[in-house]
Amino acid sequence: MRSDLLTLNIHYDVIEHFIPMDDFLKMSDSVQKIIDNLNKEILGGALTYQLVLLPPEAGSFLKTVGLLTLASVVSNGVVFPLVGDYTQGVFEALTGHSPAYYGKKNTAALLIDLTVGFFSKEIEELERCIPREINIDRAYKAKTDFYRACQDNKDIKGIGFDRTDNFPIKRDSFKNHISKDRVRELNSDFIIYDAVLISPVTEDKKLQWDFEEVSSGQKISAYMHDESFKNGVLKGQYPIKQTNKSDILQILVEYKKQERNGVIEKKETTVETVFKFNSQVILSLPADLPMGTKFQLPSRTPMDDLWGGEMPML
Repeated sequence: MRSDLLTLNIHYDVIEHFIPMDDFLKMSDSVQKIIDNLNKEILGGALTYQLVLLPPEAGSFLKTVGLLTLASVVSNGVVFPLVGDYTQGVFEALTGHSPAYYGKKNTAALLIDLTVGFFSKEIEELERCIPREINIDRAYKAKTDFYRACQDNKDIKGIGFDRTDNFPIKRDSFKNHISKDRVRELNSDFIIYDAVLISPVTEDKKLQWDFEEVSSGQKISAYMHDESFKNGVLKGQYPIKQTNKSDILQILVEYKKQERNGVIEKKETTVETVFKFNSQVILSLPADLPMGTKFQLPSRTPMDDLWGGEMPML
């Protein structure tokens, strides 16, 4: 076997010597995602590799995944990312070895052992030994998908991680390897737009208002959180045009988002403040805008007209 090829055995204890292709593909995808996430978040992306499938041997269904090393940030020994004082504890909990053990081996061997440890330990134990600061939520989701697929296949009686007939993960414990969704709150994005009002809400209901950004035509659907402006519309203080002419507003939009199982998703979009309604200034732009607020500028600004699209020479 090639010296740059290390193996990871996923051994299925099955009645027959086969499993459905759909289950096999789901489980293979889970293995890839777990290895990728552990390499990125625990090893700091130290290893560049390719996963390959090695031919099976006679016996129960044994999937042997080869980790083919393409490049490593080190030639001898292992370099660990600076993720805090708890890193060594994570290595020891998942692999059973101290980091010094891998000094004479290589990063690929460590990654294989981390993966086997992550697959082998139940969710509660993983949560005790891996701090939440290490974001391997994608790996937790992939592990959950793997064991759900095993659980759904009534022919799989257990899972092992070597070539023997030892299957430490029994069918009745698959449920202990399945995690609930892991959600992390993220900071909101704030953008100030000049936007055409396409579809206002002219009754006191929690419905989304529709806008279109002036220069790009970007569609914006958002709940109106500026209660003063909303009440002003309902009372006729800000009359909505009934002709084919557009109402143009300057608005501060908040994009609330969160991360679910390592994937960022939109949570809610809201208009927090209306600064202008057509030519009427309702509120001047404050100095204490939310941190990181961006301005969506029109395609041509007054500065463009002043300088002819070129920056002035200072």
